[in-house]
Amino acid sequence: DFLGDRAFVLEAANLNGYALQYAAPGLKADREIVLAAVHCNGDALQYAAQEFKADREIVMAAVQQHGEALQYASQEVKADRHIVLASVAQIRNSLGSSGGQGNERRGGAERVHPECSI
Repeated sequence: DFLGDRAFVLEAANLNGYALQYAAPGLKADREIVLAAVHCNGDALQYAAQEFKADREIVMAAVQQHGEALQYASQEVKADRHIVLASVAQIRNSLGSSGGQGNERRGGAERVHPECSI
């Protein structure tokens, strides 16, 4: 099963963070794969193993890519001032770049990191 193939899932996560959604449970607990996914699309944090929702480095990477990914973090991490400020800064910057239209909040494509293929 390719969804359980680490190399395949890592490559897929590097192309589209949402690929994490379909990964085998053990791979959702693989730090390298989760970090690749959230770098590509911060919202991929929602599909990560619970332990990563409390991992400050991973949550920071997620909110720097998409500020609203903070909603998927653990309560403890949501209380971290630096992470909250990074989230707010990313949201502010994305609103500025969309001309205030809020397009980054609709659909998944608008939030995908430019280095990701999809």
